[in-house]
Amino acid sequence: MGMDWSYAPETSIEYHQAGSDMEPTRQKKKRPPKEHMAKGPPGRNVAEFAETIQSSTLQRIYTADRAVDGNTGKKFFQDTCAHTSCNDHDPHWTVCLQQQHTINSITIHNPDKARGRLKNIKIEVFQTNPRKTGAIAQLCAAIGPTPALDGTSVTLLCPNGTRGQYIRISKTVMQQGNWWQRGRRWKNNKCDALLLCEVEVVGTPYVDCPKGFERFQDSCYHFSDDDDVESWFQARISCQTIGADLAVIESKDENDFIAAKILALAGNNNNWSFFAGLHKLNDQMTWMWIDPNAVMGVPSGQPNALNPFSDWRDGQGDDTDDQHCLTYFKDNLKFTWDHDECCHSHRYICEISPTFPQPRCRGCFR
Repeated sequence: MGMDWSYAPETSIEYHQAGSDMEPTRQKKKRPPKEHMAKGPPGRNVAEFAETIQSSTLQRIYTADRAVDGNTGKKFFQDTCAHTSCNDHDPHWTVCLQQQHTINSITIHNPDKARGRLKNIKIEVFQTNPRKTGAIAQLCAAIGPTPALDGTSVTLLCPNGTRGQYIRISKTVMQQGNWWQRGRRWKNNKCDALLLCEVEVVGTPYVDCPKGFERFQDSCYHFSDDDDVESWFQARISCQTIGADLAVIESKDENDFIAAKILALAGNNNNWSFFAGLHKLNDQMTWMWIDPNAVMGVPSGQPNALNPFSDWRDGQGDDTDDQHCLTYFKDNLKFTWDHDECCHSHRYICEISPTFPQPRCRGCFR
């Protein structure tokens, strides 16, 4: 009966002790050939080039980061794949997305030399580091005892509302092999390891609104209802102190929500105004949001994205004077956009969106 070996380039396999997880790895950003670029379900792959870790590594070559390098090719000896050690009795692989996401689907690209290893698999989502005590697993999907076909891709959908920062793929049942000795080296004729050529995670960033914030669509907002701050710059510092930044308005729906909230907050106080995150550059013409990926506030300016939105009241936003900061100003029982001097005192509106300000990286697996 022939031996059922793993797929390292050499005939002789040296085993490394399987124990605690190895050091996390980061993949250098080298783009794969175009024919091997991801062609998965609609959405953005949020796992590409993310920090990864696995329980063990075959020959210290087939590291965890190979499964997030953007190469979806499935030829084991030609493409880049991750492979745990053959004597690992609890093989698992984990990717950290750096921030919370709503997870829609997971796609596993199974190598051509898997020999039926992609079976008895569970995929779990964690909001906290699964290596730490108290981490709670949410089951996304599973692959049963019938193996996936070698050299194919398997896409698994997560239940609605699955959210987390960590994705862990592990084996639930290990195929027992027979150990035998050749000289002084032990061999296993059943290498039931975890092999992954690429893992794609389709999801969208998610923000948990802190106390004092209110959700609208994908963002969280805080409305200052105490005394004015002395300037637009101080307003921005106040927002950053609570993990946010001045609000960036990119649509009519968002603007209507904000205008309605501050109208209710102001009540009969007709002298209340609120800073937001738009300011004019030194060319005295171009208005820019503090988020560099946002749309412009003045259609006549040079937009850094398409379909800019604005809500200037008459005579505002298009002059060349020294009024460089946006405020919401109460006019005829509603709040609209007004340009004002940045050193004036006003209240302010803070926002935390899924992409701005950028979440701080604290080291995923520490």
